[in-house]
Amino acid sequence: MAQLAQIAKENDCTHLAWNADARNTRGLHFYKQLGAEVTEQHGNRCFLRWVPWADVQQVDKVDG
Repeated sequence: MAQLAQIAKENDCTHLAWNADARNTRGLHFYKQLGAEVTEQHGNRCFLRWVPWADVQQVDKVDG
């Protein structure tokens, strides 16, 4: 995840966004630890947003 964040930052991305199944509690917990936010949810689909360079130390801690 740290490398993905670095690539995004080098390419002037403002954030990373993706979606995940709401029943994937382990995945959602991991994303929350990164600092990602669920921006909306439609049924079992959660839409997440993450600005990794807002807290680079958190990325290294979770990946490490």
